[in-house]
Amino acid sequence: MHPVAAQLLDAHTTHVLAQLSGDALAETLDREAGAFLDWLDARPLQSLVTADRVFSLAQERVLDSEPAPALIAEIVAIFKDIWNSPVNEDTYIHQIIEHKHYTAIVENIASRDKLRNDLIHTVVGNPIYGRLLSDVIYDAISDYMVQNPITKNVPGMASLMKMGKGLVEGAGGAAVKGYLQKNIQVIVGRSEKTIQNLLDARQIHQVAEQLWHKSRALPLSTLRQYFGEKDIDQLSYIIEEAWNHIRRTDYVRAQVKTGIDSWFSRNGSRNASAVLADLGISRELLLAEIRTTGGVIVNEMVASGFVEKRIREQLSAFYGGEAAGKLLGA
Repeated sequence: MHPVAAQLLDAHTTHVLAQLSGDALAETLDREAGAFLDWLDARPLQSLVTADRVFSLAQERVLDSEPAPALIAEIVAIFKDIWNSPVNEDTYIHQIIEHKHYTAIVENIASRDKLRNDLIHTVVGNPIYGRLLSDVIYDAISDYMVQNPITKNVPGMASLMKMGKGLVEGAGGAAVKGYLQKNIQVIVGRSEKTIQNLLDARQIHQVAEQLWHKSRALPLSTLRQYFGEKDIDQLSYIIEEAWNHIRRTDYVRAQVKTGIDSWFSRNGSRNASAVLADLGISRELLLAEIRTTGGVIVNEMVASGFVEKRIREQLSAFYGGEAAGKLLGA
């Protein structure tokens, strides 16, 4: 390298380092970040990236890739730390969920009559419900034969009713069960109407209020008695297995593409600042964060000698090159 070129390399390196050090660093970061944002704002998003490219990345990095074991382990560890945090001992449910919000959720659920009735119809329409109802009625009849006011107050009636119970449970039992099974659909239909009447909006509100007053003063740590660390491990395994199945389905791929395409159709012609503003990130906030966080990182890079090394490596190719040599008469 020409002696003058070496001196220029040193001077150039010193100049760049001065812009990245001390009070000049904040000015440099503001100037360069501001210039980049100006350049970015002059272009719509779709000129920088397309919906197809975003979907391709989502497919490659998310849908076609299993979550890394280390990532899953870290998420589970963080969740356990939060779950076992001492703050849960002194934090109560009513401090996290306000009663007005709880009431709004209950109101929303209670107002969905069709959904509630469809769920009730599905449950009572299950053959298992019919068999359960039949067994409950049969047991009630059998128990009533020996446990009722008549057997207690009328002399000799207890023995007679026990005899009747024996008949019900013996040869007569088959007849009773046969009758119940034959008419179970009628009984199920009546029970469905009864349940629908019981679980009306007013009753749901009453039950919800009782639940609120019972649980509002409980600490969050109460939930640990129902859900421990082993349960967290099992749940994380189930979620991982479920996700690894779901992400491979054509349904999820189609919906991810639909979401990306629809977002780009609404926002592709907008610039970066407008999109960031929707997220509550203004230009001023972004510049302030670059100045603060960027300043810490650049200071460390300069102090470690990394920046100077990179500057010299980049500039040496020029100052030691043929073009610089010719300019200096080498």
